[in-house]
Amino acid sequence: MDMQIALPSVLVLEDDPLILLELQQDLEELGWCVEHSATRIDEAKKLATKVDVDLAILDIKINGVRSYPVAEVLKRRGIPLIFITGYLVGRIAKYPEVKILSKPFSFADLEHAIRHTLVATPVVSSAKTAPSDRLKRH
Repeated sequence: MDMQIALPSVLVLEDDPLILLELQQDLEELGWCVEHSATRIDEAKKLATKVDVDLAILDIKINGVRSYPVAEVLKRRGIPLIFITGYLVGRIAKYPEVKILSKPFSFADLEHAIRHTLVATPVVSSAKTAPSDRLKRH
């Protein structure tokens, strides 16, 4: 019998195609499946309301608009999230628990942010794999 183990899935919101591609490659190398990605707030908000993912990574500003409406949907659904930004940001008052990665960030920074987020946020989404399996490299 051929059994395949489903990889944990992630939703990515990023409006820069090169950053999106690099982020997808890094996530796949970390053992994640980028099942859903968006380049616009409205598109990401629709996805956030209906898809089951284990994690979301959102650029804070998409074409000059903040991605907080998408973050709200994810937060209500209990889906862990990470913000990324090219702007100088300390903490976001509305989301003090959310890890923020400043662009450009390294592979190690991304890996650390994911570990921190999964430990800090109880997972109530699809949870296709055990949390300890999520960060194992292939």
